[in-house]
Amino acid sequence: MITDSVMYRWIVEAVPEGIWTVDPQGRTIFCNRRMAEILGATYESMAERTCFDCVYPGDLEDAQRRFAESLDGDRKPFDFRLSRVDGTPVWVTISCMMVRDDAGAPVGLLGLFTDITARVEAAEKARLQEQALQTQKMESIGRLAGGVAHDFNNLLTVINGYAAVTLDQMSPSDPLRWRINEIYQAGERAAAVVRQLLAFSRKQVLKPELIDLNEMITSMATVLRSLVGDRVETLTRLEPKLGPVLADRHQLEQVMTNLALNARDAMSHGGTLTVETASSVWPGRCPQCGADVHPGPYIVVSVRDTGTGMTDEVRQHLFEPFFSTKGVGEGSGLGLATVHGIVMQSGGHIDVESAPGQGASFHIALPAAETRHETALPLTAAEQARGGETILVVEDQADVRHFVATVLGECGYRVIEFGDGEEALAHCANHRPDLLVTDVVMPKVSGTELAARIVAVHPQVRVLFMSGYSNQVLSWPSGVHQSAGFLQKPFTIAALISKVREMLGHSVSK
Repeated sequence: MITDSVMYRWIVEAVPEGIWTVDPQGRTIFCNRRMAEILGATYESMAERTCFDCVYPGDLEDAQRRFAESLDGDRKPFDFRLSRVDGTPVWVTISCMMVRDDAGAPVGLLGLFTDITARVEAAEKARLQEQALQTQKMESIGRLAGGVAHDFNNLLTVINGYAAVTLDQMSPSDPLRWRINEIYQAGERAAAVVRQLLAFSRKQVLKPELIDLNEMITSMATVLRSLVGDRVETLTRLEPKLGPVLADRHQLEQVMTNLALNARDAMSHGGTLTVETASSVWPGRCPQCGADVHPGPYIVVSVRDTGTGMTDEVRQHLFEPFFSTKGVGEGSGLGLATVHGIVMQSGGHIDVESAPGQGASFHIALPAAETRHETALPLTAAEQARGGETILVVEDQADVRHFVATVLGECGYRVIEFGDGEEALAHCANHRPDLLVTDVVMPKVSGTELAARIVAVHPQVRVLFMSGYSNQVLSWPSGVHQSAGFLQKPFTIAALISKVREMLGHSVSK
């Protein structure tokens, strides 16, 4: 005949879960062999172990809190990491219940442990694959956006440039002046959209400086309140003595502006916008979303609203360009894409927490600046209004080339045009210009290669790069970077002339 105690032992050893009973100090009272297997320990050694000995490093505080809650009667299951004897983590789902003696007094806890490591690892693998696919998709869209921006900037250089020239030459009473002005204003608006595309595709030219985010947010308080309107209360919670970040102030102000506008649209019936700052040290993973990041100290800006919130599906597409939940004509769909691009190009990370009806929280983390950053002082432009130097203009887009040459020619410079780098190199074999103005992206010979080869022969030549695809010039050719300048397309006539004067005003004596 099988006794009840033998039957109970068979059942305890047959179940797939680990069973572990401990006293209020966490010392082992009883466990089954499956519990020892989960921990990679021998059954005999379990009598000498406490449940706190088996907690994965770094989780002890959480384990003690969970243990105390269970002693208070909390029976809600939870997932947790234990540490195997060899030090590897094992994920388990734990269900606890109070153990009482015959008199009803609590004597410890009985826990059921289910090994879910395989499930967690599979979910993590799927998350990483999804993250990689999302990254690839965003990079592909970014390349497309950057390419489109490059082409449009070439067109806008010509459209805006000639419109400005025509306006300058027309009398104020000319009946066609308002039409030309409308063309110019439309071109300027188009240029702003293209700048947003460049920001999304992380190809803006940034001017990093040390920034105190508390000071920046405080200085923007009035602007943010005006953006969200009187029906939205604006609050700030700034951590005192916050360290600086190294970033482009104008771009970060654009980030705050776009997030405020997004929050305003989500709170059409009023609400609260809260901006918080905090310092944090990340071990290599975002504490909110789990994405991989560079480990180190970060300054985190959180922008929270009490608006309508969003579904997970909307949140997954939130930073894609032209994605919008608004009606047709109510937004460009570039605001949050621009925010994402600026943050990522600044070496940071952005995460969103939201649920329908529960508002949204945007967390922006930027690397804390460890040392002072010395920024170069801008050069002073030469005072002369006109020049007589020789300028070599190399640009494969004929309309852009002719526009630049026309403007510089009207300023008195001697301008020589070429449509590709090979022709320019052949000319420079026997002639030395004072300034080379060249596009960066060109067939056959790129602008950077052209500059390097000309400067190698004529070290006195100054170089001014032009591009509508700005990241192409971030890697300066050897021997050129000390004297090179840069113009982002589309540029104004004034910007072109001013930059040329600046470059020639600091030329090396002949």
